[in-house]
Amino acid sequence: MVDLPVEIWQHIFSYLVHSTSPKSEALKLHGLNRHLREIALDYLFKGQPLNVAKLHDANYFQKLEYLREPSIAFRVRSLYIGSFQPSRCKDKLPLYTRTLSKLTPQERTIDEEEVQQLGNMIHSLPKINFVNLYCGGAASNDFVVHTPLVLSAMQSYSKTLRTLALGIASFDILSLIFAKLPHFPHLEKFSLSFSGEGRDTQLSTIVLKDGVLPFLNNHFNSLTNVAIHRQSSCKKLDISPLYDDFPLLYKLKILAVDLKSVTSLERLLNRHSESLEELHLSLTDVPANDEIAMDDCFSSINAPSLHLKRLTITSHQDDPQVSSQAFVDYLSGHSNKLSTLTLLGSEIPPNDWDRLSSLKWSKLVSLSLSLSRAPAKVFDNLVKNLPALLYLTLSVRAFSFTAEVPYRHGLFFRKPPDETEFLTDMPKRFYPNAQVIHLTLSSHNSYQTFYNDTFTACVQAVVKVFPTVLCVNGHSRVDFLKYAPEVLANEKNNDELCF
Repeated sequence: MVDLPVEIWQHIFSYLVHSTSPKSEALKLHGLNRHLREIALDYLFKGQPLNVAKLHDANYFQKLEYLREPSIAFRVRSLYIGSFQPSRCKDKLPLYTRTLSKLTPQERTIDEEEVQQLGNMIHSLPKINFVNLYCGGAASNDFVVHTPLVLSAMQSYSKTLRTLALGIASFDILSLIFAKLPHFPHLEKFSLSFSGEGRDTQLSTIVLKDGVLPFLNNHFNSLTNVAIHRQSSCKKLDISPLYDDFPLLYKLKILAVDLKSVTSLERLLNRHSESLEELHLSLTDVPANDEIAMDDCFSSINAPSLHLKRLTITSHQDDPQVSSQAFVDYLSGHSNKLSTLTLLGSEIPPNDWDRLSSLKWSKLVSLSLSLSRAPAKVFDNLVKNLPALLYLTLSVRAFSFTAEVPYRHGLFFRKPPDETEFLTDMPKRFYPNAQVIHLTLSSHNSYQTFYNDTFTACVQAVVKVFPTVLCVNGHSRVDFLKYAPEVLANEKNNDELCF
């Protein structure tokens, strides 16, 4: 048995419960050995029983055969429907979806008997509290089968549903859905992702005004988490009416917003300042050199009445620096309050590192940062002030970045000498008491580059230095230790570390 504190085991089991990795099995128990499986099963079914039924490809009928077992069906809590796969879902929003695969015309053909069989299975799940539905275009299989089925099934789930996540590629379908959705008295989390072009301005305005807003208003007594996004394919769509007329959800805890779509972020945050704990802010459409917009944004977040615990900032600009004095001022005043800080595709300018590294982060459990501009000594000082850290994501972007290649989060890892030295030496300098259990090191999305010699050396150093790390980049500790045979030979009970 791995000798870890109870608190860390609780985080592990929570990860198993809420993870939606494509490799996940029905019980989220990956490769745990029998002893750990028994512990996890006891935790899951005595504490918070959860199972996931995914209907996202042509083989879902075969995959759902296990639902015929009543004892299993009784434990199913989450249902994913549509040709997509959630990229990550813990017990919080936003919930993002991405296309998993394109169905061929033959795969789209589903006869009425199969549809009826699927409908019976869906209705046989008595305790569903999470539904994630992705709807494609009007001519797709999603519209013909998934939408009517899930709308029908939601009548059965109306008393139990607590989370609803919708990914919509057609305003016709969106209009249909909101016209037929029942009232969910216990709905707490709602996510809506627009992925269509939004060419029909009149229709989109009607759907937003007469569909989405009334739905939010009808659930203001129960909703605590709201996430509304535009995908890159529908940048022209104006969703500011959603924010300008946002209902007064009196106990909203989590909010995800697109800064370009918010007329007044300050007004929006002030409405929920007493209850808001988590903010996901997208700066993707805001020019990196627009310092006025940045300062206005972070000045709004720095309001005295707003006490965020978790902050995520997403940006995919060519120059991804978070260049705002107001942002540094915000962190200076709230470092001891934040438990999660995530900067996706954003970097802290070099001049601000000294100031941030001297702060105390006593409650920070999860940190995601880009390292390419972090001076080594300053980074040392920062991690020494992270005694509670459990989840660490380090994104490496080379200094040899060129504007010809579009920037994405965690790309462009080449091998300049200074960065190579920093990477391989970095893990040795970590605060020795930091019990990191889930580590992400990202560099290049190409498999060949991702596992080059330098990156492999860095991973080897990480697993040597961090005995508590169980998962690196979604792979088990053992998967990465195969790159370091001398370490693997000294590992005891390898299977106990694999999940």
